[in-house]
Order: sequence, then structure tokens, then C-alpha cells
Amino acid sequence: MKKRTTTLLAASLALGGAILGTNQLFRMATVASEKTVVPDDVYPDNVLFANQERFNRLPRETWTITSFDGLKLKAWYVANQHSEKTVILSHGWRITKARMATYGDLFYSLGFNVLVPDNRAHGESGGKFIGFGYLDRFDYLQWIDMVCQKDKQQKIVLMGMSMGATTVLSVSGEKLPNNVKAVISDSAYTSAYDELRYQAGHMFHMPAFPVLNVLNWMSGWRAGFQYSQADARPLIEKSQLPTLFIHGLADDFVPTKMVYELIKLHHGEHDVWLPKGAGHVAAFEEYPQEYIERVAAFLKQHVL
Repeated sequence: MKKRTTTLLAASLALGGAILGTNQLFRMATVASEKTVVPDDVYPDNVLFANQERFNRLPRETWTITSFDGLKLKAWYVANQHSEKTVILSHGWRITKARMATYGDLFYSLGFNVLVPDNRAHGESGGKFIGFGYLDRFDYLQWIDMVCQKDKQQKIVLMGMSMGATTVLSVSGEKLPNNVKAVISDSAYTSAYDELRYQAGHMFHMPAFPVLNVLNWMSGWRAGFQYSQADARPLIEKSQLPTLFIHGLADDFVPTKMVYELIKLHHGEHDVWLPKGAGHVAAFEEYPQEYIERVAAFLKQHVL
């Protein structure tokens, strides 16, 4: 009896520890109040620093929408004279729209208006829980509508990095106006669940089972969606939009194998660039001229 009680006590303590650890992992992954983990600006010694500074000097407006669940979401809009082309940029996990300045400069130099939202639970936008693309895709449908309301002739490109890339890939499978012409995905993951399963072992050295099962349930209970629902694959199968997939072969944050699965599922026209030696969302920094040339060539074929 004593041995059984001791075993039950040990199991209870282990379960309690697992729940506490999982709760901490949930907070770090999903709760907005946790610290940003990536700087919002590139530093002066970065090859893209001048691009960032150039974009940040451009005059801009602040746009606001109210999400389907009542959140106030903010974006910067930079007009490019009388351009009939707009790019909507989607940033990554725990950074803000400010981090997209280098990409904004690229598209502005190609003649695009630039719209850069803060995703829900990031930057100036409201929200307690990060949406991992699952909730954000509905927000991007509203940003698309707002661009179209401003000018019904606009040709729209969706471009995202990391979580933002998964977001725009998810959006591409929704019913969209004909204004949306193409998608550019830089370092997308297949699903939030797959990414967290990878990080549980890679970063935290934790077993996927039962941690991910508890974490998935916790997200459904607290955030209103499960990580397994934040999955771009069912949506990208529906997409016919021309898509450029970029993913560094040295990416150890979102494993490169994920992009192969996404490419295989996409039935529309697509181009693929897998730069050697580039880490997570580092292709632009590692190969700045080639990045610009490949993006420009893709846009020339499908948009410009």
C-alpha cells in the first residue's frame, strides 16, 4: 500500500510538473505579454540597414480595421505615387511590422504601394493570443478588402516571412477577389503543431508526447483554437495563385523539409528558391542581390 501511494505521489508530481512546464511553453508561444524574441530593427552593420532606413523615411498613413472578434488592428500604408500595385506584408512570430521595412523597401523600389499590418497580439494591434496564421488569415481578408475599397484596380501581392509566410499561404486558399495575383512565402512552416513539435525537441529537449497533446488542448481552451488547426496544408491545396517559395537550406528554426511538403501540395504555378547556407528568413541578408532579382523576376512574370 505504501509503495502504491509513493508511486501515485510521484506520478502526480510528474504530471503537475508537466502541466506547469506546458503552461510556460504555452505562454511563451502564444501569450502576447511575453517578450519579443527578435529585434524589430536590423543593426547598422547589417547589409540591409540602408534599405530599412530608406523605407522608414517614406511618408506613411496608419490604417485600422476591427477584426471579426472585435480587435483593433493597425497597419502602415506607404503610397507609391499613383501605383496600381500593392503588396501586403506579413511579419513573423513575436516581431512587428517594423521588421518588414527591408521588404517594404524592396517592393517600393519595384513600384508597389506597401501595406504592413501588425498581426493580432503584436505591436500596435490588439489581442491577447497570437493567431499563428489560423486567426490572422481572416484579418488579411479584411486588409485585402480595404485595399480594394481604396482602388478596385489594384493588383495585390501577399508576402510573408516565417509565421507570416504560413499566414499568406493560408490566405491564398480562401476565396479571394481577382485583385490578388501572387504569393511570396519566405520560410513558412506547415502547421503550428508541427513547428512546436520540432521546437519541443530541438530547443527545449522535451518529448513531443504528452507535452504537445496537452499544449494543443491548452491552446484550444485558452486561445480558442488548437495548434493543429493552424495548418496551411489544407488551404494551400486549394490555392491556384502563382507562388514563390523561398526557404534557406540551413534553416534550423523551421526545418527545410516543411517547404517540400508545402510545394508538393500546391497545384498552381510556383517557383522555388532554396539558397544554400541561409538560415531562418536569412536569404535576403545572405543573398541580397539575388533575392531582389528572383522576387523581381517572379513579379514580372505574374504581376508587373
